[in-house]
Amino acid sequence: MRGRPCQADALRGAIGYVPQRDVNPPSLPVERALHYASAVRLPAEASAADRRAAIDRAIADVALDGVRHGTIGS
Repeated sequence: MRGRPCQADALRGAIGYVPQRDVNPPSLPVERALHYASAVRLPAEASAADRRAAIDRAIADVALDGVRHGTIGS
């Protein structure tokens, strides 16, 4: 049926996929994991200082300062 949208097209953008298994190794330090996330999620033009500030805010927002240098597996 060319030219007509199918049901899948109507759902596109409304459905997401979240894997049950984390892609980060459990031995990765919390701060380093956030560093990788900032590289993917912040704008490409964000400076190293911008990234550091975003990581610091995220850690403060969820009270992770005590485990900042611990591993994500712990």
